[in-house]
Amino acid sequence: MTINALNLITKTASCSVMGDYAIKHKMTVPYSKAKKGDVVLYDFNHNGTSDHTGIIYKVEGGKIYVVEGNTSTGNNCNGGMVMKRVRTKSCVNYIVRPKYDQVVTADMVVATALSQVGVKESPSGSNRVKFNTWFYGKEVRGSDYPWCMVFVCWCFAHAGIKNEDKKKEEVKSITKPTGKYSGTIPNPTLKKGSGGTRVKDLQKLLNWYGNFKLDTDGEFGAKTEHAVRVFQKTEKITDDGIYGKDSYAKAKAYKKEEPKETTTTATVKTKDQKLEDAINELAWA
Repeated sequence: MTINALNLITKTASCSVMGDYAIKHKMTVPYSKAKKGDVVLYDFNHNGTSDHTGIIYKVEGGKIYVVEGNTSTGNNCNGGMVMKRVRTKSCVNYIVRPKYDQVVTADMVVATALSQVGVKESPSGSNRVKFNTWFYGKEVRGSDYPWCMVFVCWCFAHAGIKNEDKKKEEVKSITKPTGKYSGTIPNPTLKKGSGGTRVKDLQKLLNWYGNFKLDTDGEFGAKTEHAVRVFQKTEKITDDGIYGKDSYAKAKAYKKEEPKETTTTATVKTKDQKLEDAINELAWA
């Protein structure tokens, strides 16, 4: 069964709104009581307004270990990546304690957050990232769409979905290419975890098909799986992310035909030519 844990906090893109909500609903706890699963709101500018957030996955030695969205080592609150960070009390505004229960646990939320470490916005500095697409219901980009709080909301919204029941996020079709592909069409079946030359050929094909800018490293990872799903969605076949027989058939239709060798008339003669030759031979006999 799918469980949406987002009701344990509030759906907002604003850290300050989250802080106000937590105070109103008496969800804040002292820094000394912080524990795994708590949401931390930072005040890096020390002006009393929360400007960044994350989900605590460990507390140790007076420090909190946090999974944060839209951060980097060079930019605490607008770095464009999901990362693990280590913080101290000096930058914390509030520690927020969601009311977990037996259905939705802190472990579930933390596991979901940790599974996203390494996800980046693309291109860098654009705020174009899957968490924003989920939050706004469409692809957005630009300075009006910071996503650290959006990331936290995404983690809570997806935390109650068991791995075996997890539905893949919706993908959208793109405009089909009009030309033909001159590269190699790899044979099926390829899926997440596959590797080798055939995966590399698939990545080259997908980059031609949709300009996905995949690294042609021969490793079938999350980005390659997503590109396969977009290809499948566009070709109106099941978008399961597995490059199987149906995907192969659709891909093969884009293959550029190799020019056939032309046979000269000196080596192949029509029936009429053969008959004419026979008549000529009789005439000279």
